[in-house]
Amino acid sequence: MQKWMILLFFFFIGMSFLPVKLAVRLLREPNEIKVTMRVSIGIVSFRINWIDPLTKAVWSLSTNRFWEKKPPADLAMKRVRWKRLFLRLNYLNRIFIPVLRHSERLFKKAAGPIKISRLQLVTEFGLQDAAQTALAAGLAWSLLGVMYNGLQSLFVIKPQPNMIMVIPNFKLENFLRLDYSCIFAFRLGHIIIIIYQLLLRTGEISNMLRRVSQ
Repeated sequence: MQKWMILLFFFFIGMSFLPVKLAVRLLREPNEIKVTMRVSIGIVSFRINWIDPLTKAVWSLSTNRFWEKKPPADLAMKRVRWKRLFLRLNYLNRIFIPVLRHSERLFKKAAGPIKISRLQLVTEFGLQDAAQTALAAGLAWSLLGVMYNGLQSLFVIKPQPNMIMVIPNFKLENFLRLDYSCIFAFRLGHIIIIIYQLLLRTGEISNMLRRVSQ
């Protein structure tokens, strides 16, 4: 029995050193939003795709029991139950923000060992006229700079060629295309520690979900 316990102990120790890579890509086309995640743990990898996640989130928050129904293919504004949606968003704000503030120290510790590589932030858009497009391009550069500095303050960004671009499109009107992607690299043991810390707050999280689903 003791031998099995020792072997199991060393097995978990070895597993904790396995490299994990999480490749995330947000692609926003004029008619579709797609989020792709590729998770690699050692030599094992799998992919997760979400199509139009914002539409599904709005529909879920506006339904009575959001885990029972699927959003329609074409979600019209009049089909959204706006009162229930805003009530639930208000509950989320009142419950989630205090939990987030309480967990801020944990989040900074969790993000510290995570490394980011192949960072790509490409924004292409076109507004009503060239002057508006040019002004918006300057604002977009400022926002991306703030976003990049925020990532640098939380994660370790590898010193390699990263692509941050703002492309003003003077030919198309009311056009927006986003292509944001990066790779997060860390050890499997890091996830185990984060999960353990989250389990300590299971009561707060379950209470939040119970109140929002009412």
